[in-house]
Amino acid sequence: MTPEPQEVLKLAAQIVETKSLLAELNSKWEMMFSQNGASHTPRAKRDNSFPAQLKAILSSDPGKQFTIAEVAETAKVNSLKVGRTLFRLANTGHIENPKRGFYQTKRTEVVAQ
Repeated sequence: MTPEPQEVLKLAAQIVETKSLLAELNSKWEMMFSQNGASHTPRAKRDNSFPAQLKAILSSDPGKQFTIAEVAETAKVNSLKVGRTLFRLANTGHIENPKRGFYQTKRTEVVAQ
């Protein structure tokens, strides 16, 4: 069964409208819970949190690009959990993902004086 073009256009318009509304709501959510207005410490900043532990592993050799398996072995945790956490940390800007499957601490630019 082939859908009618009008039905497809109507559904496409609803999808675009819904995505726009979702983006707007996400923006409001971020503003409500951003660093400036947050009254709690984000997980990655708590010293004993799992994300903080992974960041500490990456910080042990700042220039090195670690694989998920290397971090998982060091943390003694399964690689799926490590991979998911590293992915989230990279997406939120806490660490870098220079190429697929590799993670490292954020590089800081050196300013000449």
